[in-house]
Amino acid sequence: MAFDLMPLPLLDVANAARGDLLLRSTAAWQRLPKGSNGQVLAAGSDDTAWAWRGWVQRAIASTAAHLPIPNTARIPGDDSMPQQSEGTEILSVSITPKSAASLLRIQVDLPLIQLPVSVALTAIASLYRDATADPIRAKAIPFAGAENQSLGMVAEVSAGSMAATSFKLRIGPVENYSLYLHGGSGGRLFGGALTSLLIVDEFAP
Repeated sequence: MAFDLMPLPLLDVANAARGDLLLRSTAAWQRLPKGSNGQVLAAGSDDTAWAWRGWVQRAIASTAAHLPIPNTARIPGDDSMPQQSEGTEILSVSITPKSAASLLRIQVDLPLIQLPVSVALTAIASLYRDATADPIRAKAIPFAGAENQSLGMVAEVSAGSMAATSFKLRIGPVENYSLYLHGGSGGRLFGGALTSLLIVDEFAP
């Protein structure tokens, strides 16, 4: 059985390095440099190229601190959009997307928010992107009296570009009473085991 071998000169591609691939263009063989960790080979309209697919990366911000949410930073309980200037910032996280076409999924997990007084109160949690005044999403946290509540929230946005982007979580009471994160007015609870998270995952199409 005879085999046709590639002529040796074709293998000598300029600037070739370990991990590179050899691809055929319209007129000649050319070098495709090694991709980044996590990339896959994808067929374009003409040529094959490295691309991001599926889950790409994650950015996380966390705090286990005992934080007051003061009544001096309230959020109106009306039909207006909560604003980034209202409430108290709890967490902020930044991510630099690998693809402008990616989906960014933001998850919030606050395990314990305490209202230490026996009154009915509503707190508003709002999620913001960069310097945009209006939130991506907001959620009400109702308190029937002196009790603990938790908060979970999920939002999805388009990356839109490959520039770094940041997400911020702010919380404020509607009524004139203060709240506490990870404890109460007397101090922290559970020795630091309560950890609040703000997570951003990037998914490429």
